[in-house]
Formats: sequence, structure tokens, C-alpha cells
Amino acid sequence: MSGKDCATSTELENSYRHTTFALRNCHQGPTLCCIDPDLKTTSVVRAKSARPILRVELSWYFGSGFLGLQLLVIVALVFTYIRTHRDNGLPLPSTSIFINQILVKYLPMVVGAFFEPIFTWLTRTLCMLQPYEKLRKGNTPPSRALTVDYDSLPPQAILFRALKAGSISLASVCCIMTLLANVLSVAFSNVLHERQTTILTPQNFTADHRLPLSGSNIPNSTYDHYYIAMSNLTAGTPLPAWTDEKFFYVPFGGLESRNTSTALYQARTPAVSASLQCYSLRQTRHGERLTWDIPADSPTCNSSSLFTHGSFQSRVPEALEYTSLWPSRFGDDISDCELTVQAGWGRSSLVSTADPVNASWLGCKPELRIELREVTVDSRGLVQYSEPTDDILDSREQLFEPNAKSIIDAFHILLGSSNTPEYPFHSAAGGAHNDSYPSDFLNYLMAQALNSSAILDPHLPPPTFDTTAPVLEALYTRLFAIVLGTHVSAVLEKNNETALVTGFVVAPETRVFVSEPMFLVSVAILGIYILFTIVLYVCRPWKMLPRMPTTIASQIAFFAASHAMHDLADTSSMSEKERNSQMIGPRQRYGYGRFVGTDGKVHIGIEREPLVQALNKQDLRTMQKDVISD
Repeated sequence: MSGKDCATSTELENSYRHTTFALRNCHQGPTLCCIDPDLKTTSVVRAKSARPILRVELSWYFGSGFLGLQLLVIVALVFTYIRTHRDNGLPLPSTSIFINQILVKYLPMVVGAFFEPIFTWLTRTLCMLQPYEKLRKGNTPPSRALTVDYDSLPPQAILFRALKAGSISLASVCCIMTLLANVLSVAFSNVLHERQTTILTPQNFTADHRLPLSGSNIPNSTYDHYYIAMSNLTAGTPLPAWTDEKFFYVPFGGLESRNTSTALYQARTPAVSASLQCYSLRQTRHGERLTWDIPADSPTCNSSSLFTHGSFQSRVPEALEYTSLWPSRFGDDISDCELTVQAGWGRSSLVSTADPVNASWLGCKPELRIELREVTVDSRGLVQYSEPTDDILDSREQLFEPNAKSIIDAFHILLGSSNTPEYPFHSAAGGAHNDSYPSDFLNYLMAQALNSSAILDPHLPPPTFDTTAPVLEALYTRLFAIVLGTHVSAVLEKNNETALVTGFVVAPETRVFVSEPMFLVSVAILGIYILFTIVLYVCRPWKMLPRMPTTIASQIAFFAASHAMHDLADTSSMSEKERNSQMIGPRQRYGYGRFVGTDGKVHIGIEREPLVQALNKQDLRTMQKDVISD
């Protein structure tokens, strides 16, 4: 085979097609022998394909296509990620669960798994060509080219052998890239997932009611608002339609346009709320007279307009609750006081005294406000949630009839008249008690909100302002919203004109989303792939071999005429470790290039240094031109 160093694989096959070889045991050990040595090999004509070649997987065309595939996948992944965030997910591709599983789970996994066989293919090719690439540079020790074994292990397991042989690029592709392909396959299989979300569909609603808000028709002889608040606080029953804990919302119609219990409806509508601004009050004694100390930062209030409460004596500890809800002006002979809500929690004295009652007091100023909010309700009008908006109401529109104070006055009259239960309870407002049970609705609701009856316990000191004020403020706001929500037709006018309210139908829908952790992992791996692919094909092995060393004949022909054959003489009976030690012993170096063989002719193949002349780019170009000219 000494004259076949530049033959192609086809030429070698044609030359030895009729030659029989056998592995026999002779005095030198196991030897590959030609059974009929006198048989002449078939003479073949050198084909044009004898020029240096490179495997198709290392060609520019394959590399460009592979790089384009990676770019296409990463662009599709980023596009899908952006679309799912912008459009609140993607619609399901089919109504069939089986088809959805294939497209959402299986197909991405196939795309992710597609990279592993490609990198395994590239690894096999690089493992085959890496020894020749090392020899091409010349002055290569045998441990890095001749004796290195890449074929006995799978591509993922040759990392340490590649690093030991100094092949960093091979180690990176065989281990990092191939192993990352497994991670990419797992990431792709979980990058898409189905999740239920809400989809907003534009819809026009009708404004069945309109402002102004009027309090003249609010009844003053009902307990419904207290019962509703009790049920809501104790049993969690829903509040009335168009009502939440803070606001009453002006209703809009057209909710029955979609006959589904899961659909919600969202629109901007005026929201009305009443709140309290409370201040701590204290009674003092000036001579024979009890007076009130009003905080300097409180609203305007003539202390003479407030009732005073002296100490009361009892043999056992007793408690007494005071609740007053006045109209904004409750007598022509009494000056206005903006603290129209007053509450106190007193304790009895065991001795008679002229001092003020031992109590904690607070006075509150009501405030009525109205704003535009975006509310979401179900088909029954029950409020699910609401958000403030930047829009403001038209200042030319009348909001209250006749004014805000009249609505507060009507609300106070209703609360005051219904605060104490009537027959059959026979409880009197302001009655002292020696137990922890409330005698009026407001204190009952406060105890339920606090989940404690400590404010009513006669054996405990009066509650602090910080304990009672926040609860009373929240309860006042809730009751006001409940009163309006239960008397919509009484507080709002019917809208006789056709007015539309733009909004949305909010319906749950199962859509496809991109998992952000899996997306980041996938993009990171694909980014590494792109950079590595560019480096791999820019620094790919030289196109210098006339054939790929895939068969025994194709490899023997590279060194059949070289002096390197003598270095391996009498080694066929040695073990791999012994042969490698013998090769390392002489400290010989080898290279791949042009040399004068043992037959005195010029060959291209593997030879020991310094008998070999390494090939350069110009030599390879000359070889290409010679083959083409032939």
C-alpha cells in the first residue's frame, strides 16, 4: 500500500477488491496478512475526487445551515416569548387535548433533541480528524496523535482523553455541547405550558342609572344594612351588588349579554364612598362643670354642642357604650360641629364622684367623596375587584342632590334609629352592663371585626383610641356602601336617555404561555451554540486528506511507506499500555506532510520528524489545482 497514500476511498476499494486479507498469529504476534501475496492489485486511474476532501458535516454549507437553524430557533423562541407577554398568552392550537400535547410538549422536545445527534455526529468526525490535525502542525508526540484512543468511548465520555491530548476544542464539543443538548431537550419540553388566564373582549354596556346621588329617599326604619354587615363579617356572605368594603359603584346594564357564570364584566363607573376622620376627645372638669377638650388640629366644633357624661357608680364593674350620629346641624340654638359622629366606651366607678366618666372618646368628621374607578363584576353585579383611574368626573355634572351633607344626614338618621334592636330584645341605648355582650349593632360589629369583646369587657380598662378608631372608620365606610347598594333605585335616578359605557367582558380561557426560567435556559444554551458553531467552522480542520480514515486500508496507506513503520515493528503482541510506553520512550515526534518514503519516492502521509515536511495552505491550493488540471 506504499503507493496508495494519495488514493481516494473508491480507488483503494477498487485496488483491493479481489485481495483477501486475514489476521494470523506469526512469530511477531497477531499480524494482518495478505493470503495471496503474489496477486497483483488492480490498477486504477486517479479520479478527480482525489483532491483533499472534508466531511460534509464540516463543510461551509452544512455549517451555514446549522447556524441558520440555531438562529431560526432562537428567533422563534424570542418571538413566542414576546407574543405571550404582549397578548396574554397564545390561543390553544386545537380543541383536542391529544393534538395540544403533541404541539405544546412533544414538538418543542423534538426540536430541542434535534441538536444532540448533530453534535454527536460532529464529535465523531472531529475525533477521527483530530489526530491528523495535530500531526499537520508537526513535532507532535505520539501520545497526542498516534496512541490516543477516541473510538472506544461515546462522545460524551471522551472529555478527559481530549483534555489529556491537549484538544480543547474537541473536549468542548464532545462534552459541553453534547451534554448541553440534553439540557436543551429538557428545557424545550417544558418551555411551553398551558395556563388559565383572563381575556378581555371589548363590549358596550348601558348606563341604566345616573347621578346625582340623593339621600332624600333613604329609609330610616330598616335593619337590613346591619344584618348584611353581620352576615358578611361572621359568615363571609357577599355584599350587595355594586358594593364592596369601601365603595358603592353606579351600576351599568347589559351583563346578561353572555350567558356564562364564569364571565366577568369590567368598565369605568363613578364610585361613592364615605369615610371618617377621627380624633381623640377627652372630658375635663372645670369647677362644677364638665367640658370637652377638643384637639387643636380637629375640624371646627363648638364644645358646648356636645353632651357631657359624668361618672356612674355601681357595686360591680359595669361597662357603658356611647354612640351618637348627628345631622350636620341639629338645632337652631346650637352651633354647628363638624364632629358629627361621637363614640365612647366607659367604665363604672365603685365610689361616687363628680369627675367625668372613666371612658375613652373619639369624635369623627364624615367626608363624602366620589371618583371614577374601573370595577369588575360578575353577572349578578357582585364586585370582584376595582382599581382607581386617572380620569376625573365632569365638574359641570351635579354629583349630589341637593348636597353631600344631606346624604350624610340621611345616613346618620338611618344608623341612629336602627342601631339599637327593638322588641323582643328590649335593650335600651346606652344601658350599662356587667357582661361582655353588646347592646347595639355598631359595637357588635366592632367586636366581630376585632375578633374580641375586650372593648365591651367591664373588667378591662376602656379601649385605646388606636384600637377603636380604625375599626369604626372601616365599619362606617362599609355600612355606607351597603346602604347605597341596597337602595339603588332610591339614591340614583333612572337614566331615560340611551347612554353607553365602554368596557370589557373578562372571560377565563386556557392559553399557551412561555416558562421564563426555561426560556432563559434555552436562550442561553442556544447563544452558546451559536458562538461555538461560529468558532468551530472558522477553526475547522484543514481540508488536506484525500480520503477519510474510516477503514483499516485508508489508515495504513498514510504510513505504509514511512519510517514510522519501524517504530511500531514487533509491537503487535504488546498490550496497548506496553505499546504506548514504547512509543513514548524514544521521545520521537511525528507529523503529517510530504516525505521521501522507504521506497525512495515522495509520499504524503505520517512520518517521523524531521523527515517530514509539514503542509501549508499554499501546498494544499497547489494540490487542488493539480487535481483539477489533471
